[in-house]
Amino acid sequence: MYTLGELANALALEFTGDATCTISGVANLDSAGPSDLSFISSKAFLSQLASTGAAAVILHPEHAALCSVGCLLSQTPYLSYA
Repeated sequence: MYTLGELANALALEFTGDATCTISGVANLDSAGPSDLSFISSKAFLSQLASTGAAAVILHPEHAALCSVGCLLSQTPYLSYA
C-alpha cells in the first residue's frame, strides 16, 4: 500500500487531493473502488470521471478540473500507470 503523496513522489508527478489517501489496488475507471488507482489516457473516457469510485486517477493536467477525486498529473498517463 502507498499513499497518493508517496506515489506522486515515486513517479515524479504533481498531484491534487489528499496526500495521505491510501492506494492499495489498480482498476479501470468504471470498476475502481475507494482505494484503487485508475488512469485516463483518451478523451473518449472523460465522461467516466464523474462516476468513478477510484481514490485517484492518473490523467493529463488539462483534464484535472474535470476530476473530483485525487489526481496524479502526467503528460503521459498510460505510461505513468504502467
